[in-house]
Amino acid sequence: MNVTLQGDAPLSLANNRLRPNSVTGILSYDLAVNGPPALSSVTGTLSTQGARVVLPGPRLALGNLGATVRLSGGQAQMQVQADLSSGGQVSLTGPVALNAPYAADLTATLNGAVLQQRDLFETTANGQVTLSGPLTNGALIGGQIDLAAVELRIPESLGPTFANLPDLEHRGDSAAARQTRIWAGLIADPNESAGPSVAFPIDLLITAPSRIFVRGRGLDAELGGRVRLTGTTANIIPQGQFTLERGRFNILGKRLDLTEGLVSLQGAFDPYIRFIAETEAAGSAIRIGLEGLASAPELTLTSSPELPQDEVLALLLFGRGITEISALQAVQLAGAIRTLSGRSNGLSEGLRGAIGVDDLDLSTNDEGETEARVGKYISENIYTDVTVNTAGETQINLNLNVSRSITVRGRLNSDGGTGVGVYIERDY
Repeated sequence: MNVTLQGDAPLSLANNRLRPNSVTGILSYDLAVNGPPALSSVTGTLSTQGARVVLPGPRLALGNLGATVRLSGGQAQMQVQADLSSGGQVSLTGPVALNAPYAADLTATLNGAVLQQRDLFETTANGQVTLSGPLTNGALIGGQIDLAAVELRIPESLGPTFANLPDLEHRGDSAAARQTRIWAGLIADPNESAGPSVAFPIDLLITAPSRIFVRGRGLDAELGGRVRLTGTTANIIPQGQFTLERGRFNILGKRLDLTEGLVSLQGAFDPYIRFIAETEAAGSAIRIGLEGLASAPELTLTSSPELPQDEVLALLLFGRGITEISALQAVQLAGAIRTLSGRSNGLSEGLRGAIGVDDLDLSTNDEGETEARVGKYISENIYTDVTVNTAGETQINLNLNVSRSITVRGRLNSDGGTGVGVYIERDY
C-alpha cells in the first residue's frame, strides 16, 4: 500500500460508543500507509485543539483539550494536556505500542489538580502517576501524589433513597429508561462482556505531611502522614496512614481533646476514619468514638460503669443523670444529639468557613472564662494560632515543621511570657 490521508473529522462521531461519556471537537489527521496493510506501516499525526470530554460518572469534564499523537514504527507517541473542570491541569505523555499486548510507558502529571467528591472531600494534588508495561497483562501503576490542604467532610445523615428498594420490579419500561439505569450503575449491562478484568499492580505514594482537616458531627481534627498503595487495582493494600496532629469534639461548648485519630485508604475514594475522645464525668469514664467509612461513620458512646448512651451524653454535658436534668437542658441534649447524628454542624463551623481560617475553637477554661482560638497555616510548614479569653489574656503559638520528625514550637503571652522548644517525634 502507498496511501495518504489528510483532513478533519468531528470527534462526536465516537459518542455512540462512549456513552454516557461524550466528546466534542475536531480531529485533524495527516497519515500515510506505506508498506503492507498493517499498523506498523502507518506514519503521521493525529491532533486536536480545544476539544472537550465530559465524564458524568466522576462528575468531571476535561476542557481546552489539546492532543498530538505521532504514529511511527507500530507505536503511538502521545502528548495530551487539558484543564480540569474542578480546577488545575493534567497532562499525559509517552509511547503506546499499537499491537498486543500494547506495551506502554505513560506519565500523567497533575498540576494543581482539584480532586473532589461532592459533600465528602476536596483537595489539590500535584505529582506524577506512571503506567509502565503491557496494558492487556497488567501494567504497573506507580508514582507519587502530593496533596495540599484536604477538606474531608463527614456528611449529614442521608435521607431515604429509593434507588434499590427490595422486591421493586420495573414493568414495561422503555429501552431509554432501561439504558438510563444501566448508565447509573443500578442494573448490569447485558451487552457487557462478563470476562475477567485485568488487575494492574500498583505502587503509588500519597503524601500529605499536614493539613488534612476532618470536620462534621462535632468533630474538628487535623491529620498528616503518608500512605503507600500496593497490591493490585482489584485488591489495594495500603501501607501507612494519616495520623492525628490535633483535634477535638465540640458538643454544646463541651470540648473533648482527641486521644486517637486516623484516616486510611482501603481501595476507594471513601476513606476509613477512626477518632476517639476520652474524659471523666460524675465518676464515670466516658469514651466517644466515630469510626467507619467517611461517608457513613458510626458514633458510639460508652462508659465505665456501663450506661445507656443518652445517660452517658447527659453525664458528659451536664454532670448528672438524664432524669435529673432541666427542661432547657433536655432541649440542649436534643441539639447535641442532632449534631452527633449529622443533622447539624454547629455554630463554630459556620464561623470558621466565613472568616477563612483553618481552625476555630470556642471553649470555656477551668476558671469559667470563654476562650477563642484561631489557627491558620501561613506557609507550607508554618502553623500559627492565637488564643484570646474574656479576661483580655492573649497567647500566640507558632509551629515550624523542620522535617517529618523535628518541630520547633514557640509561644508569646500578653503578660510577656515566652517559650521555645524543639520536639523530635518518631512513629514506630
